[in-house]
Amino acid sequence: NNTSYWGGGGIFIGGSTLIINGGNISNNTASETGGGIYAENSSFTLDSVTVSNNTASGSGGGIYSYENSESTIKNSFISNNTSSNVGGGLTSYRTPIFIYNTVIDSNESTNESGGGIYIDQTPGAGVRVIDSKISNNVANQGGGIYFHGKLILVNSYLTNNAANEKGGGFVSCCGADVTMDNVTITGNTTNNAAYGNGLLITGSSANQISVANSIIWGNDFGNITFDQNGEGADGHVLNVNYSLVGGGQDSITTNGNTINWGSGNTDADPLFTDAANNDYILQSGSPAIDVGNPNAFYND
Repeated sequence: NNTSYWGGGGIFIGGSTLIINGGNISNNTASETGGGIYAENSSFTLDSVTVSNNTASGSGGGIYSYENSESTIKNSFISNNTSSNVGGGLTSYRTPIFIYNTVIDSNESTNESGGGIYIDQTPGAGVRVIDSKISNNVANQGGGIYFHGKLILVNSYLTNNAANEKGGGFVSCCGADVTMDNVTITGNTTNNAAYGNGLLITGSSANQISVANSIIWGNDFGNITFDQNGEGADGHVLNVNYSLVGGGQDSITTNGNTINWGSGNTDADPLFTDAANNDYILQSGSPAIDVGNPNAFYND
């Protein structure tokens, strides 16, 4: 229940190191950035922490990490945070982040991009999201994730996110380098049928996207979409292997970009146990069982 007239309604971290084990960072407000946490030129770790119901009039409703900061978020919840600008749950500018076993749920960017996560130009190791769930977030673009940088996304779910304009689940923009392994993207929606719901690839600089051992299915208005967006954005490359993509390769309009449709792909119904109630365990007989690449990119 704290208020900052600049950044970091709950916690401001500047040029230092902070480790938090357990606890809640909730109901805080920032007039600018980082409703819950603002970090700059710092290192911070959150372990078993709930960041919820925070508000920023700028970016990063829950967390705002900026310029040479390095963060680890594990075993945590980032939920019900709101920003007027980008990143309802989490915003990161030019900072590497490791997110593990964390739920990012029901956050909102009311006027901009990245309801759950907004990432811009991450250096070095980039961003790693492993064993996490990004669900029920809302934004104008990129309801779940809006990404520009280097991302490794593994053993994770992007479900039931929504965008008012484009990219309900995931927007990869502007020269992003994205690797997905064992990721499920389903149930995401948008109000604009032309701009896709599952994975939208956009921007005037070429994106490199690799998808393996994953399910992208059941997203309204398209599971994978290339968007030129008036920017002459030819040159994107999408590699898909050992994955289930609704509609298959023929459902993806290339718009002058490249799809490398590799081995082991299918477009069949994955047979989730009860998607309507968020149970994405595969039923016996699912076409997605025992068909992944045995030489997986990532192993537990």
